[in-house]
Amino acid sequence: MRVRGGDGDEAAAVTAPPQHLVFAYYITGHGFGHATRALEVVRHLVAAGHDVHVVTAAPEFVFTTEITSPCLHIRKVLLDCGAVQADALTVDRLASLEKYHQTAVVPRESILRTEVEWLNSIKADLVLGLHLCRVCRSSWTSSSLNRVAVPAFRDVIDVPLVVRRLHKSRFEVRKELGIADDVKVVIFNFGGQPAGWELKKEWLPDGWLCLVCGASNTQELPLNFIKLAKDAYTPDLMAASDCMLGKIGYGTVSEALAYKLPFVFVAAHIIQDTAVGKKYISGLVGNDPRSSEKQPRERAAASVLFDWEEDIYVARAPGRLDVMGGIADYSGSLVLQVSFGSELSNRAPTFDMDLSDFMDGDKPISYDKAKDYFSRDPSQKWAAYVAGIVLVLMTELGVRFTDSMNILVSSSVPEGKGVSSSASVEVATMSAIAAAYGLNISPRDLALLCQKVENRVVGAPCGVMDQMTSACGEANKLLAMVCQPAEVKELVSIPTHIRFWGLDSGIRHSVGGTDYGSVRVGTYMGRKMIKCAASDLLSGSLPSCVPMHSEDINPDEYEEHGVDLLRTEASMEYLCNLPPHRYEAVYAKDIPEIITGDAFLKKYGDHNDAVTVIDPKQSYSVKAPTRHPIYENFRVEAFKALLTAAKTDEQLSALGELMYQCHYSYNACGLGSDGTDRLVNLVQEIQHRKTSRAGVPGLFGAKITGGGSGGSVCVIGKNCLRSSKEIFEVSF
Repeated sequence: MRVRGGDGDEAAAVTAPPQHLVFAYYITGHGFGHATRALEVVRHLVAAGHDVHVVTAAPEFVFTTEITSPCLHIRKVLLDCGAVQADALTVDRLASLEKYHQTAVVPRESILRTEVEWLNSIKADLVLGLHLCRVCRSSWTSSSLNRVAVPAFRDVIDVPLVVRRLHKSRFEVRKELGIADDVKVVIFNFGGQPAGWELKKEWLPDGWLCLVCGASNTQELPLNFIKLAKDAYTPDLMAASDCMLGKIGYGTVSEALAYKLPFVFVAAHIIQDTAVGKKYISGLVGNDPRSSEKQPRERAAASVLFDWEEDIYVARAPGRLDVMGGIADYSGSLVLQVSFGSELSNRAPTFDMDLSDFMDGDKPISYDKAKDYFSRDPSQKWAAYVAGIVLVLMTELGVRFTDSMNILVSSSVPEGKGVSSSASVEVATMSAIAAAYGLNISPRDLALLCQKVENRVVGAPCGVMDQMTSACGEANKLLAMVCQPAEVKELVSIPTHIRFWGLDSGIRHSVGGTDYGSVRVGTYMGRKMIKCAASDLLSGSLPSCVPMHSEDINPDEYEEHGVDLLRTEASMEYLCNLPPHRYEAVYAKDIPEIITGDAFLKKYGDHNDAVTVIDPKQSYSVKAPTRHPIYENFRVEAFKALLTAAKTDEQLSALGELMYQCHYSYNACGLGSDGTDRLVNLVQEIQHRKTSRAGVPGLFGAKITGGGSGGSVCVIGKNCLRSSKEIFEVSF
């Protein structure tokens, strides 16, 4: 057809297709899934020059954003209702039936009359929409149209699948989400689940992340689940994932096929079975590096190490991320730690020794001899973490091992990153040996014994928080523990709007290093100085620092309480029991910045720490290492209290500020590094940039972790997509 304008037949022409058609396209307004797939059909029909009348309750922008043409006509009308859902995972079945009855069943006759009249008015050639076959049939019989889409399914014709086009590459999508290319990702694209259904961290294989579509703002998700924005473009996310967990529907199936994405559909109660759910998800992806490289090596070793006719004992223990507390643990601080797994793996050479090497006559060898034994060959020093378990059990519990034992260690906690790779190996090894030999050891006692392995056999002067977190921690919770010596207060749930990240600084960390040991020596020197000062004040009259000029204070009463304080401080075992105000009022002015080992030994005799030795020729920083645990304990107490405050940006800012203070206190002690400072500074820059532009930052604070001097940085932020993008910016 050619339409000419102007005078007569010589007017300008507009070319139309050989056969111009008018389509009536009925599209359900329930969710965007149907509308976004139908959009592709509408796009092609309009591009071919046909008029398309879309009948839907879906928002108009779904169509008009993508298509700007006078051939597209939108008729907003409610003809169906779909399910009643609080979110994509929760369906109220009864309410859905009641709503459908009121929407489509009661007014059925009126709906049919209205639609027949409208279809005749637009002179529709074809009526599309599988969900409205009754309307199609009625239109056909009433208007005698000579073209019918599928009024009675008289024929079935195979047609190409309708899929939405990709807007971004896999790399671009993962970069925005802050997900590395080698991390396995499952996209959760479900619906129709009963109310009360929830997602749990243990449902995913170790190292996997899950992208959740359609979760409500109040939906609580574990740390390994990422809540996607309501308007997230699903095809891009699907193409960037390794498999999909969802419900069977035309749209999801067609796009899974188009993008070659493995698609799992199983009933909700099966997915909630942790073992089965993991099997379905991880089994679909055959190129998992753990299955192609790690498992065969471990299996080969196990095949020759173990007698498969005997019982084999398997134990596991997680690493930990130091959220708050860190090196203040050996000073008795409250600490907050979160346990985690990792997709990385570590390897070390094999090691063997005779059990008789642990014996000196009928007694176990000393810890000093054991430390020398494992230090002879640097490549074998790692074995002290494992074999040292045997010696500690013999020495501390009187256990005697007469039979040989084979131990296979497979660690997936990254080494040298300050996330307790050594503690996880110790806890797992001792747990397995205890099970094999019928030793009933509580988690707390097991952690203390493992600390002794690290302190006395390995020679690393660490506190106990690493071993306690590995032995007693739970997923998605902060272990709140007072290290005096190891008293678990509670497991604190991480608020759902808060997320913690651990970022590798690229600087290898070791608690056996010189800086860590020197800072610990300086801390114990400061404690000894404070105790001696308290004793001196106690032996004299009232301390000169007592504010006796106050008219509101009874001198006799104050003297009694002042003496009690001094007695407590003179016998103080843990430096963190001294509050900051008391330290500043009485002792801070007399603590030197630096002192030589020789000068300290001459004046004070010893620093009373069993796991470090003072070098007379070395100078030690004292003031900063003494001040740090006193203030850190206060910061951790404040941090824990703030976690229960109202969910506001002010809450996150205060939590972040406490982490920043901790970080710079580490630096003052000499435990910082360029790598960790770089990451913390980047977090600050992003936070301040967003704030200065009247925006809302996703990240609010960061700090060095564990023993410092490299390792990992802990970052706090909102549990949202924006934060993941900012984390990616910091990391890369």
